[in-house]
Amino acid sequence: MGFNKREILFLIVGFSFLLLGFYFENNPTVKEIYLFGTEQIIDGKIPYKDFETIFPPAVFYFNALILTVFSNSQFAIFAVYLFISFFISLIIYCLARDFLGSSKALFPFFISIICQIFFPKYGGSVPLALLLILLASLFLFKYYDSMKSQNSISKFKKLSGIIPMGICIGLLGITRQDMASYMYGLFFWAMFWAGIADVEGLGLSVLKRAWRGFLQGVFFTVIVFLTFLPFAIYFISTVGIEILYQQLIEIPFTVFREEHSIPFPNLFYFSPIFIAISSAIILFIKNRKKIIRANTPIFWKEVLVINLTLNIFNYGVIISDLPHLVPAIIFSSLLLPNIIQLKIKN
Repeated sequence: MGFNKREILFLIVGFSFLLLGFYFENNPTVKEIYLFGTEQIIDGKIPYKDFETIFPPAVFYFNALILTVFSNSQFAIFAVYLFISFFISLIIYCLARDFLGSSKALFPFFISIICQIFFPKYGGSVPLALLLILLASLFLFKYYDSMKSQNSISKFKKLSGIIPMGICIGLLGITRQDMASYMYGLFFWAMFWAGIADVEGLGLSVLKRAWRGFLQGVFFTVIVFLTFLPFAIYFISTVGIEILYQQLIEIPFTVFREEHSIPFPNLFYFSPIFIAISSAIILFIKNRKKIIRANTPIFWKEVLVINLTLNIFNYGVIISDLPHLVPAIIFSSLLLPNIIQLKIKN
């Protein structure tokens, strides 16, 4: 994942803008909620048992670790989340460069920078969740690349490439339970279809390839649960499943949604959906015209980004405001260069 001098210059520019933008504070109440939970953790209290919260525990413990290591400095949290935001944009650039090229990749890179300038998530769980999703996507991109050749990589090494994806989604479950619910199915089916489309399976029957894809999805699921299970066992045994269900599932998906429900602002709010659908249609046409073959990594990488956009839009349905739309805008920006190029050619 090397960068040339031109790329490094643009990355530095992006980081500089991000640094300036982090002085904006768009939602201090949310920041205070997260920091309150962090302070409770430092005082030895347990989430859900000693204080109520609708957020999964990872962000509280993560922030508590930062404050403990850096002598209770809130500036340390600022600095860490600044770098998390930059890594989000950096991975966006790496993903875009993989299937768009370095020049086009600058577009989604700076879109992600702009979004995080005006809607920073200082101390919150969303940056951690997005980072985990993007890391899982990066690992899946590499897994797709291993589908190119029958002999280029051993079966064991190829299968081991699923492990980091499962770990990321497992950790997502203790970081943002809503996003984990959107993303688990996406990555399971990505594993399933990868098993069917893999070059190694081209000589097999459809049923055998489907079975192999299903087993890959099962293996992914096992890794997710092995990552998530220790945390689940601890909190179930310490707090109780009834309290956990009430605070983490019932309240967020019923009371919270009803109390914070607002009408969708306008058609712009659905722009990530329109972009994803348009990209899917363009990809289908390219496949029909044999411009992009369905058994190539580039095809499945674009399918993944389309599905990421569609699935993450669910986060924007919780509360229909711009901060909740930001993840969908960031993911959909990966698809825009191809659409714009098509319009220019036409």
